[in-house]
Amino acid sequence: MDEIKIENFAREYPASPFPIFRTLTTQETELIRGSIAKRLGLCPSISSLDVVCTVFEKAIIIPDTSAEDDNFNLENLIRELDIKAQEKVFINWYRFDNIDEISLDDFSRYFDDLWYPAADAIDIFDDTLEWILYVDYSGSISVLKFQ
Repeated sequence: MDEIKIENFAREYPASPFPIFRTLTTQETELIRGSIAKRLGLCPSISSLDVVCTVFEKAIIIPDTSAEDDNFNLENLIRELDIKAQEKVFINWYRFDNIDEISLDDFSRYFDDLWYPAADAIDIFDDTLEWILYVDYSGSISVLKFQ
Protein backbone atom coordinates (compact mmCIF):
# COMPACT_ATOMS: atom_id res chain seq x y z
CA MET A 1 0.00 0.00 0.00
CA ASP A 2 1.37 3.39 -0.91
CA GLU A 3 2.48 5.38 2.12
CA ILE A 4 0.54 8.41 0.88
CA LYS A 5 -2.71 6.43 1.12
CA ILE A 6 -1.91 5.53 4.73
CA GLU A 7 -1.01 9.14 5.57
CA ASN A 8 -4.14 10.53 3.90
CA PHE A 9 -6.29 7.96 5.71
CA ALA A 10 -4.79 9.00 9.06
CA ARG A 11 -5.69 12.63 8.32
CA GLU A 12 -9.22 11.72 7.25
CA TYR A 13 -9.89 9.26 10.12
CA PRO A 14 -7.61 10.34 13.00
CA ALA A 15 -9.39 8.08 15.51
CA SER A 16 -9.34 4.97 13.28
CA PRO A 17 -6.45 2.68 12.47
CA PHE A 18 -5.65 2.01 8.83
CA PRO A 19 -7.31 -1.22 7.65
CA ILE A 20 -5.18 -4.29 8.14
CA PHE A 21 -3.50 -5.36 4.91
CA ARG A 22 -0.59 -7.48 3.80
CA THR A 23 1.74 -6.85 0.89
CA LEU A 24 2.53 -10.09 -0.93
CA THR A 25 6.10 -11.23 -1.36
CA THR A 26 7.78 -11.36 -4.75
CA GLN A 27 7.42 -15.15 -4.72
CA GLU A 28 3.69 -14.90 -3.99
CA THR A 29 3.11 -12.33 -6.73
CA GLU A 30 5.02 -14.45 -9.25
CA LEU A 31 2.89 -17.48 -8.34
CA ILE A 32 -0.34 -15.50 -8.74
CA ARG A 33 0.79 -13.92 -12.02
CA GLY A 34 1.72 -17.37 -13.38
CA SER A 35 -1.61 -18.85 -12.27
CA ILE A 36 -3.57 -16.04 -13.90
CA ALA A 37 -1.51 -16.38 -17.08
CA LYS A 38 -2.29 -20.09 -17.15
CA ARG A 39 -6.02 -19.41 -16.65
CA LEU A 40 -5.82 -16.98 -19.57
CA GLY A 41 -4.27 -19.70 -21.73
CA LEU A 42 -0.88 -18.01 -21.72
CA CYS A 43 2.54 -19.36 -20.90
CA PRO A 44 3.03 -18.95 -17.10
CA SER A 45 6.40 -17.29 -17.73
CA ILE A 46 4.92 -14.59 -20.00
CA SER A 47 5.72 -10.98 -19.12
CA SER A 48 3.68 -9.26 -16.47
CA LEU A 49 2.71 -6.54 -18.96
CA ASP A 50 1.28 -9.18 -21.30
CA VAL A 51 -0.80 -10.61 -18.44
CA VAL A 52 -2.18 -7.15 -17.60
CA CYS A 53 -2.95 -6.43 -21.26
CA THR A 54 -4.68 -9.78 -21.74
CA VAL A 55 -6.86 -9.28 -18.65
CA PHE A 56 -7.79 -5.84 -19.97
CA GLU A 57 -8.59 -7.21 -23.45
CA LYS A 58 -10.72 -10.10 -22.21
CA ALA A 59 -12.61 -8.29 -19.46
CA ILE A 60 -16.13 -7.10 -20.25
CA ILE A 61 -17.09 -3.54 -19.36
CA ILE A 62 -19.94 -3.33 -16.88
CA PRO A 63 -22.30 -0.76 -18.38
CA ASP A 64 -23.67 2.13 -16.32
CA THR A 65 -21.24 1.41 -13.48
CA SER A 66 -18.49 3.69 -12.24
CA ALA A 67 -16.28 3.52 -9.18
CA GLU A 68 -16.58 7.31 -9.06
CA ASP A 69 -20.35 7.26 -8.47
CA ASP A 70 -21.33 8.55 -5.04
CA ASN A 71 -23.35 5.41 -4.34
CA PHE A 72 -20.73 2.93 -5.59
CA ASN A 73 -20.34 -0.09 -3.30
CA LEU A 74 -17.85 -2.80 -4.22
CA GLU A 75 -19.54 -5.56 -2.22
CA ASN A 76 -22.91 -4.80 -3.81
CA LEU A 77 -21.36 -4.90 -7.28
CA ILE A 78 -19.74 -8.26 -6.56
CA ARG A 79 -23.10 -9.65 -5.40
CA GLU A 80 -24.86 -8.23 -8.49
CA LEU A 81 -22.30 -9.97 -10.69
CA ASP A 82 -23.05 -13.25 -8.87
CA ILE A 83 -19.45 -13.56 -7.73
CA LYS A 84 -18.84 -15.64 -4.63
CA ALA A 85 -15.93 -13.63 -3.25
CA GLN A 86 -13.79 -14.83 -0.39
CA GLU A 87 -13.42 -12.81 2.82
CA LYS A 88 -10.03 -11.49 1.68
CA VAL A 89 -9.29 -9.99 -1.71
CA PHE A 90 -6.13 -9.04 -3.54
CA ILE A 91 -5.49 -5.65 -5.09
CA ASN A 92 -3.07 -5.57 -7.98
CA TRP A 93 -1.64 -2.06 -8.13
CA TYR A 94 0.57 -2.46 -11.18
CA ARG A 95 1.62 -5.49 -13.21
CA PHE A 96 0.85 -8.31 -10.80
CA ASP A 97 4.09 -7.46 -9.04
CA ASN A 98 2.68 -5.12 -6.39
CA ILE A 99 -0.26 -6.87 -4.72
CA ASP A 100 -1.88 -6.26 -1.36
CA GLU A 101 -4.28 -8.53 0.49
CA ILE A 102 -7.10 -6.91 2.49
CA SER A 103 -10.53 -7.91 3.75
CA LEU A 104 -13.26 -7.34 1.20
CA ASP A 105 -15.31 -5.60 3.88
CA ASP A 106 -12.54 -3.08 4.64
CA PHE A 107 -11.71 -2.52 0.99
CA SER A 108 -15.35 -1.91 0.16
CA ARG A 109 -15.89 0.35 3.19
CA TYR A 110 -12.82 2.49 2.44
CA PHE A 111 -12.73 2.10 -1.34
CA ASP A 112 -12.75 5.87 -1.95
CA ASP A 113 -9.80 6.26 0.43
CA LEU A 114 -7.73 3.50 -1.18
CA TRP A 115 -8.45 3.80 -4.92
CA TYR A 116 -7.48 7.18 -6.33
CA PRO A 117 -9.15 8.14 -9.62
CA ALA A 118 -6.75 9.25 -12.34
CA ALA A 119 -3.87 7.67 -10.40
CA ASP A 120 -4.87 4.03 -9.92
CA ALA A 121 -5.89 1.32 -12.37
CA ILE A 122 -6.35 -1.82 -10.28
CA ASP A 123 -7.34 -5.45 -10.52
CA ILE A 124 -9.35 -6.97 -7.67
CA PHE A 125 -9.61 -10.75 -7.24
CA ASP A 126 -9.52 -13.40 -4.56
CA ASP A 127 -7.51 -16.57 -4.05
CA THR A 128 -9.94 -18.66 -6.10
CA LEU A 129 -8.71 -16.81 -9.23
CA GLU A 130 -12.17 -17.36 -10.71
CA TRP A 131 -12.81 -13.69 -11.39
CA ILE A 132 -11.05 -10.34 -11.76
CA LEU A 133 -12.58 -6.88 -11.54
CA TYR A 134 -10.61 -4.23 -13.37
CA VAL A 135 -11.13 -0.62 -12.27
CA ASP A 136 -9.48 1.81 -14.64
CA TYR A 137 -8.24 5.34 -14.01
CA SER A 138 -11.61 6.86 -14.91
CA GLY A 139 -13.67 4.56 -12.68
CA SER A 140 -14.90 2.33 -15.49
CA ILE A 141 -15.21 -1.26 -14.26
CA SER A 142 -14.78 -4.46 -16.23
CA VAL A 143 -15.16 -8.06 -15.15
CA LEU A 144 -13.43 -11.23 -16.25
CA LYS A 145 -14.82 -14.55 -15.08
CA PHE A 146 -12.94 -17.78 -15.62
CA GLN A 147 -14.84 -21.00 -16.31
